[in-house]
Amino acid sequence: MRARLRSLYVGACEELASLLERRGDSTGVLGVLVKALEADPYPEDIQRRVMVLRADLGDWDGLDVQWVRLNFALENEQDLQPEEETREFYDSPLRALWSVPIWDPRVLPGS
Repeated sequence: MRARLRSLYVGACEELASLLERRGDSTGVLGVLVKALEADPYPEDIQRRVMVLRADLGDWDGLDVQWVRLNFALENEQDLQPEEETREFYDSPLRALWSVPIWDPRVLPGS
């Protein structure tokens, strides 16, 4: 039952994010998608969308934090690596625009 409710919540967040996106509210979209990831940190398409939004908004530190959180969730909780599309985005030429990430345990969930 919890998994079903979580799935419904994440789906509702995605729908609201789409509506906000059509209105041009990038900050609102980011906030809603972050809430979705708080409920379920595993949908990599949402993780990637959040990283793209953070890059669009110039939030390079936030993008690095998102990358670390994604890796932590996938590696430590599911023994997986980010999808190729996500790695390519993170390692893209845009990478030169922001700082080199530092593994900082303060940004991990529950820290």
